[in-house]
Amino acid sequence: MITINPGDSGFTTIPAPPPTNNFGPLGGSSGTALLPGLINIRHINEHIKNAYAHFWTLRFSMKFGTARLPSLEYSGSAGRGLYT
Repeated sequence: MITINPGDSGFTTIPAPPPTNNFGPLGGSSGTALLPGLINIRHINEHIKNAYAHFWTLRFSMKFGTARLPSLEYSGSAGRGLYT
């Protein structure tokens, strides 16, 4: 992951008029270009386990003859393996 912080000193602005290249200021023809601003490179664990959630619903209702009685319903969820 690369983070570019535009508020840091050394951040270059896009020249006016804007470049016509689809890659903007990074679209040089030499094959290399300087990245603007200060760069923060972090490693992300590629073996991270996915977080997941359980959802459940419970409903209880009764019917007495042709009349319906009030029902009781519960819905819930729980997250498992959440990231910290």
